Amino acid sequence: MGIPWLSLLTVVTSVIAYFRSIQDLRQKVQKTNRRIEAELPRLVESLIYSLQDNRDLISFFENYRKVAGISLGREHDKLILQMKIGNHELALRQFEARLAIPQLSALVSILCGVHQGVDQKTSLLILEQDIRTKQRETMRREMEKRPGRIKAASFILTVLMILMFMVPLVLMILGNLKTAGF
Repeated sequence: MGIPWLSLLTVVTSVIAYFRSIQDLRQKVQKTNRRIEAELPRLVESLIYSLQDNRDLISFFENYRKVAGISLGREHDKLILQMKIGNHELALRQFEARLAIPQLSALVSILCGVHQGVDQKTSLLILEQDIRTKQRETMRREMEKRPGRIKAASFILTVLMILMFMVPLVLMILGNLKTAGF
């Protein structure tokens, strides 16, 4: 009777461990995606300034790699290598497929146009505005998730402000009542 229970316990433990490891991987991917999404406005802005002088995408990505964050830097390394070895458009599409971030998809489409020689400055400006707007909305949503802490802190501050004004008033009233004889 002990061995069936032990085998059942082993199966349940292994299933729980499997799902926990899958959940940990998803959280790591989401964290990496958030880091990359946070860096996209800076990437697009740098791209706008860089394309005014030079349309060489490989040199842009090599220069941006020096200041890129860890998460985006790894992906840039892969992208640069693929662009040097083969087709630029294919490398950009694979970059997009690896990350699967919607704003990056629009950026890759614009970069494919740049590689073909199309002037994409207006598209990049619009994309930068859209990315910044989405980033602000994401920050606002994150701030809305934390109102419990903010409400508690603001309640404490309000009570302290009321006490700060009321204590001197009450002491002044008591002092006046004592001098009046009450």
